[in-house]
Amino acid sequence: MSSYKLLSLDIWDTILRRNCHPDEIKLHTARYIYLKYFSKIEDEYKNVSILLNERRRAEGIIGKKRVAEGFDDEYKLSEVFSVLLTNIFIEKDQKIIKDAVTELIEIELQQEKDVTYLDDKIVQTIDTIDYNELAYISDFYSSKQFLNSLLKKNGFPYLFNHQIVSSEYSFNKRSGRLFSEIQKVLNLNLNEQFHIGDNPHSDYAMPLAKGIHAQEYINKKEMKKKEHYEKLFKLREQGEINYKDYLPQNIDDDIANRDVYYYAQKQSIFFFTFILKIVEESIKMGVEKVYYFTREGEFFSKIHKLIETYNPFKVPIPKAEVLEVSRIATFSPSIREVTLEEMMRIWNMYSTQSLQAFFSTINVQEDEFIDILDRYSIKLKENIQYPWLDSRVQNLFKDLDFKTKLSNIFEMRRNIFYDYLKSKDIENDEKNIFIVDIGWRGTIQDNISYILPKKQIHGYYLGLFDFINYQPHNVKKYSFISGEAQKYLKHVAPLEMICNSPSGSVVGYEYINGKITASKIIDAEENKIFEQCTSYFQDGVLSKIEEHCAIVKKHAFTSEILMKDAYQALESLITHPNKELAQAFFNLSHNESFGLGKFVSKKIDFPTRIFIKALITKKGKRDFLAFLEKTTWPQAFLIVNNLLTINKMYNKREQRIYNSNSEK
Repeated sequence: MSSYKLLSLDIWDTILRRNCHPDEIKLHTARYIYLKYFSKIEDEYKNVSILLNERRRAEGIIGKKRVAEGFDDEYKLSEVFSVLLTNIFIEKDQKIIKDAVTELIEIELQQEKDVTYLDDKIVQTIDTIDYNELAYISDFYSSKQFLNSLLKKNGFPYLFNHQIVSSEYSFNKRSGRLFSEIQKVLNLNLNEQFHIGDNPHSDYAMPLAKGIHAQEYINKKEMKKKEHYEKLFKLREQGEINYKDYLPQNIDDDIANRDVYYYAQKQSIFFFTFILKIVEESIKMGVEKVYYFTREGEFFSKIHKLIETYNPFKVPIPKAEVLEVSRIATFSPSIREVTLEEMMRIWNMYSTQSLQAFFSTINVQEDEFIDILDRYSIKLKENIQYPWLDSRVQNLFKDLDFKTKLSNIFEMRRNIFYDYLKSKDIENDEKNIFIVDIGWRGTIQDNISYILPKKQIHGYYLGLFDFINYQPHNVKKYSFISGEAQKYLKHVAPLEMICNSPSGSVVGYEYINGKITASKIIDAEENKIFEQCTSYFQDGVLSKIEEHCAIVKKHAFTSEILMKDAYQALESLITHPNKELAQAFFNLSHNESFGLGKFVSKKIDFPTRIFIKALITKKGKRDFLAFLEKTTWPQAFLIVNNLLTINKMYNKREQRIYNSNSEK
């Protein structure tokens, strides 16, 4: 091959490759703006896709201006960000915008560094050519310093004598004018330059048209990757994204209880998406901490901390902290006065209750109240329907001894619980607090709101049911599971088991060696299930968080994009559970101390007689369906007993019922 005075190279898809679609870099920056500057953005622009389109619009505005000035439609990244932020920010403070522009250029550079790599054949191709000087010529909106940083990070082995970027010349290769400009600047004759690049028009046809020697660069393996990312991005733009297309296939064979572990890996997208949503919302709100309620919050906080470690957003993520609370531990401190009206917060949920269960619910020793109960002929274990309407209970709540004893207990507990909250940097001020729990009505959040009436408490839940009790003015609640997916919350005990922890249930607070500590009840039988099954499920979920973060980071996803796959995982979890997981559920002893005042065993025998009748009569079928509902996880019961066909029938029936109710 002839010797050339200048060998010029294209950058993108020639020297450097991306392991994502190019516009996903822009989406990453749009997502960063959305999260980091959420409170500064006009409401109409509070959407990542809208922000991307606004950036494209800014590029078009600047490009048209350049054309009107006699140049090509080129623009600089700094100009684009300046126009974009001026358009979308509520306040047009130029100092804030200028600082943000500098920040965003660095954020975009860092993302390019994370997703780019050196083409595996370009160095070999360069070595076949005899040349005196080396240059890159790139149609790109960033500076040569930006590109030089990328080349250095990716280990390109040669130094460039000339670095030429279209945005700095206002001419591009696409029109051919940049080649003409470079010929003038470098004082080159036409036959002294040889250009290599991947674009058949800009890097081959145009230089040839200018009389420059050119070669179209083709790397078939990399072209297939590029086509794959282009296909996925096109589907994404059409709203047809399938997260599974982005998942690598890998299996770890060295794990005990492998079925539960691997099953959990498949369902991990559900739990990951839930906590990713929490992280996004907490960033937007600008809080410093996210408080996860025990017990399920211990599992959730582990996911949060992993997302923080593998930060897919490059935005600082609020810290996760576990708040050791329960309905029992927070209810009595939240009682403002000993009245029937105040106790309706219990009785609205448990309209039939014994005084023994009542004392258990408020975590009070019943022995010291026996004499007072005797005054009104109330037996401790007597189940009373509508206690607030019972004349004996009404008289009890007028009794001064009863009211005084309880008031003193509640006041003492309120003081110590407030000290516990202060130890967690939570005080009765006007700062927002961000809490997370599994659900289902947000009772603990309500309780805390009465203790901290000045504080706006934002509660995020896996799922919520319709509220029974009055909602305090300083409470806001949000549900992750919504729409049709709410049908999978018909029975919530499975999710409670899966998200459980072995640390026990909080019943109150005490000082030990001057330090306030949560008092807990730990059930050994319950923890056996955790050790034998739940722990493996949670480990399976946690093992996938790094992988999910990497995909979200690379492709600039948000939780909204993952929702479809998350709901599909939830559907699989509830309607077609892993058999070992299902068996563990029916060996569980569930804590129902709040309300019922006891642990409830999930163990249940197969109803052979009812099942046989179900195969013969309609009444038998109705009785068997009623039995299934009482198991609190019908699909799991059917799976455990190898009734796979009936499980399919049951799920189809549930869908028909849901569809019918939705049409009403």
